[in-house]
Amino acid sequence: MQVKTTYSLAGYRYDQLLGYYDKLDPEARIVCKKYYDALHGGIKSEIDKRNKGREATQGLLPYSFFLPGNIPNSTSV
Repeated sequence: MQVKTTYSLAGYRYDQLLGYYDKLDPEARIVCKKYYDALHGGIKSEIDKRNKGREATQGLLPYSFFLPGNIPNSTSV
């Protein structure tokens, strides 16, 4: 039981932040989709641009942890 509980708490979630908008009622879907699109549109583009700059600088690696597609809806313990 302890192993099962630990695995449940520490397991990586494969869903994306705000990726559940299609399961909401119509009014909530509009709001959630607005922020989902903002994250995967302009914000992702800005992070990609900065990561390309990091790749061009010697000694720096791209930091992909804050890309919207890499952020799950919940945190792991």
